[in-house]
Amino acid sequence: MITKIFLSLLLVFTIVSGMSCTTSPSDDRDLMACVNILRQIETAKRTMAMGHSLENGELLTPEQVESLSTFMTGGKWSAHQCPSGGRYTVGRIGQPPSCSIHGNSKDIHIYY
Repeated sequence: MITKIFLSLLLVFTIVSGMSCTTSPSDDRDLMACVNILRQIETAKRTMAMGHSLENGELLTPEQVESLSTFMTGGKWSAHQCPSGGRYTVGRIGQPPSCSIHGNSKDIHIYY
């Protein structure tokens, strides 16, 4: 009897947890777009660091953050919004940028 109850609960838990892990295609597209923008931010930071002799750990000024967009597709920050509504944090030189919803590009694993 206890085994039947345990197996029933295990089955319910498996079904519920499996349902919560599924994502829709639009969620996948949003994640991919967000990761693409995070990678653009990272590349722009590296370009700026090389051009201005910035060291790892240095904090960018607001003017430098604003000018990062010139190194990115579209050339304006308004063109780089997380599709899920997240906010981007540029971070210090040498640290990955992050999204308030998806995290940083180093921690996001995308499987094709």
